[in-house]
Amino acid sequence: MKTIHIILIIFLLSTEIIFAQQLEPYGLQGKTVTALAYYNGALYAGTDGEGLFVHNPYDSITSKFWNELGLKGVRIRSVYPHDIGPIGWGITIGTEPDKSAGDSVLTYCWSVYHPQWVVSDSNLDRSKISVIHAFDGFHDPRI
Repeated sequence: MKTIHIILIIFLLSTEIIFAQQLEPYGLQGKTVTALAYYNGALYAGTDGEGLFVHNPYDSITSKFWNELGLKGVRIRSVYPHDIGPIGWGITIGTEPDKSAGDSVLTYCWSVYHPQWVVSDSNLDRSKISVIHAFDGFHDPRI
């Protein structure tokens, strides 16, 4: 019985079944993706200076495309799409500012109520914080 298991393992490892799970491109070729998030059926990808992109694999019209949401030139390090209130949603971005270029912004926010990127780091101590790698969520009164 042990011999049969060994032969079966050797057979499976020698076939192309093992090679069926190779990495495949999924768009954004040539860009360095530094942050990924999934929210409400969409995948968000933050890049190192190329902007923020969204992809909805379940939408039959846009499922083949990544749509740019702005922030070109920003070194994005974290992406946090989240609910706002009972019916809205928004995105908060954490960055690593390029201080040599005069940039000091650590976070940006966008929401359906105010659909443009707004600096949202007014109370952060930039002398102690140099990069925002992650967000852990915000209080939601519905929970």
